[in-house]
Amino acid sequence: LIEIQDKQRVNFIYSISNNYFNKYKKYIFQNIADTLIELVSTLPHAESKNELLSDILKSDLISNNNILVIQSFKQLWSKVKSAKNFKNADVSRVQILIAEITIKLRNKELDEESREKLLLSFKKYDLELSKLSQLSLDNFDSTLKRLKETMVNAMLKISS
Repeated sequence: LIEIQDKQRVNFIYSISNNYFNKYKKYIFQNIADTLIELVSTLPHAESKNELLSDILKSDLISNNNILVIQSFKQLWSKVKSAKNFKNADVSRVQILIAEITIKLRNKELDEESREKLLLSFKKYDLELSKLSQLSLDNFDSTLKRLKETMVNAMLKISS
């Protein structure tokens, strides 16, 4: 009886995890691809040879790497660093706008209408900054976006 109950529990847990995986596997695979790109962004220079990343570039996860224009780790690293620089530039631009608004809001002689407009702008830019901070690097480089899509599609194909 105990063995049957244990088997039922295992089947129940398996059923839940299987349903969860089937429902969310695309998001899981997108996070895996994002994590790979983020991993590359942490490496200090293109000569940081990483066999794992090189193997991934040559693997079935990148089924048609001729389309991607990324044939080596050095090319991937350059694309990731470029995307990170674009993201940082966008984040810095919005941070500067927020800082300028904050300085204007400190003015005691500011009329109520101007203060309200500035507060609305502050909220808008704060929301934009929050969204920008959450964006993955593939949003800043079309080649990285294709790489991510290729990896996700390959993982979906493998899991089917």
